[in-house]
Amino acid sequence: MLNAAWQQDLDWGAFLFMTMVTGSRRGEMCALRWSDISLDRLELFVKHSTNGRRIKDTKTHQRRRQAIDVITRAALQAHRARAEERCKVLGGELGRDAFVFSGAADSSLPLKPPSVSRRYRRLVKKLKIHTHRLKDLLAYNDELRNLESARPLLTDFFGRLLRAV
Repeated sequence: MLNAAWQQDLDWGAFLFMTMVTGSRRGEMCALRWSDISLDRLELFVKHSTNGRRIKDTKTHQRRRQAIDVITRAALQAHRARAEERCKVLGGELGRDAFVFSGAADSSLPLKPPSVSRRYRRLVKKLKIHTHRLKDLLAYNDELRNLESARPLLTDFFGRLLRAV
């Protein structure tokens, strides 16, 4: 599924990958800002969520710190480079508080969770995968944490992806 998402759109692939590896809810991923991520310290902070109309607290009203690994950092660095390039084309710079995942060229607006869900449903239908809920990726996150054998597979996948960028 990730391969298909990345082939469709690198930013969409990055969104699904981050949802899988962090276990965050779709609204939390949509509200994530670059200022919430420390690539040097390998961590991100989930502070907010969005319902598509406004930025709000997370569902549990708690902020949480999550460690990320070097593979995730590499994916975020490649994603950030694409966002910076889009801003440069517009004659500006990517703002510190820009959204990590945005439909706006300058990353000033978050993705809307309902549109993310619709896009996910179209992808899994095309791939004939028998899940239609983005939240099922949260269960995948738990499996991934328990599956150390997935690391070489992901390392190989990201190595190929980063060479292509």
